[in-house]
Amino acid sequence: MGLADARPHDKFGVSLAYAHVSPNVQALDRDFQAIIGSNWPIRTSEALLTTVYQYEVRSGITSQPNFQFVRHPGGGRPTRSMLCAGVHLKDASVFGLRTVVKF
Repeated sequence: MGLADARPHDKFGVSLAYAHVSPNVQALDRDFQAIIGSNWPIRTSEALLTTVYQYEVRSGITSQPNFQFVRHPGGGRPTRSMLCAGVHLKDASVFGLRTVVKF
C-alpha cells in the first residue's frame, strides 16, 4: 500500500547516518597540529540526512527526486588546496533526480 489511496505505488523514505572518527585518527590530527600549527583541524564526525520520494508517473515509469545533506564531510577534514590553512570542507547539500523506465 502506498502513501495515499490515490497513489498506491508511490514511496517515501528518510535515512540518517552517523560516522565517528576514531581516537587514533584524532591523535594523528593532534600530531599534525603539533608539527604544522594550530590551524590543522581535528576530525570528529560526519552526519548524513537523506530524503527520497518515488513517484509512479504511470505503470513502468517512475521519477525519484532526492535530497542529501552532509554535515562535516570527511569528519571535518580540510580541503586539499588549503591543508595548512585549516579551511574545512563545507557542509554539502545535494539534490538528485532518478528516472526509471521499464519496458
